[in-house]
Amino acid sequence: MPIVGKLGLVVLTRDRRIRSRPAELHAYMELGIRSVWLGAKQDLGPRDQLEMFLKNERRLQREIIKRGDGPWALSMSPSGIRPLNLKQR
Repeated sequence: MPIVGKLGLVVLTRDRRIRSRPAELHAYMELGIRSVWLGAKQDLGPRDQLEMFLKNERRLQREIIKRGDGPWALSMSPSGIRPLNLKQR
């Protein structure tokens, strides 16, 4: 995570709990992590994940520019992209 934050990359993940675990949430805040959770109500196979990503790629590019530096997290599903809350519990 430190390397991702330092380089300003965007994490693509399937781990929906990463933003709610105390250590990872602390890293999000401290390192300015930017991430996109690839998810849906049902598990998607690799081909479906790729199709979903390609369908939403332009919107995702706009969101990355709009949101700028992290920390932030988005959720990408077949129905689109939405922000995820990163507040500590």
